[in-house]
Amino acid sequence: MPAPGALGEGRKPPTMDSKQDYPWNNQTLCRVNGSVVRLGAIQGGYHRHSREKDGEFFLVVEGRPLIDAEGRAVELLPRQGSVVPRGAVHRTRAPGRTVILMAEPAGIIPTGGRAIGPGRPAAFPD
Repeated sequence: MPAPGALGEGRKPPTMDSKQDYPWNNQTLCRVNGSVVRLGAIQGGYHRHSREKDGEFFLVVEGRPLIDAEGRAVELLPRQGSVVPRGAVHRTRAPGRTVILMAEPAGIIPTGGRAIGPGRPAAFPD
């Protein structure tokens, strides 16, 4: 990644294998101030969680993910985005393979779910 304040060179995002053998794969593309932009290829559901200090932003590249928050589910289509406000208990889920861009604080470690084996995150279907 370029040094803070340096203009980065154009580059292709990391390859996200359409036949990956695990349901969540997040890769950090860049840092912007105190946040990171990540590309995620997801399928299945993530556990419910909240962030007390910061919100999250999701932008759909392909697929149709759902965000469950505040007692309702919001379906997003390609080129649609949504902000989950700080403190909101939420989870994302994707019935089929979905690619999203996420912006979140740089200190968040992208686990992709709870481990169910060496480096393999779990899907949470409920």
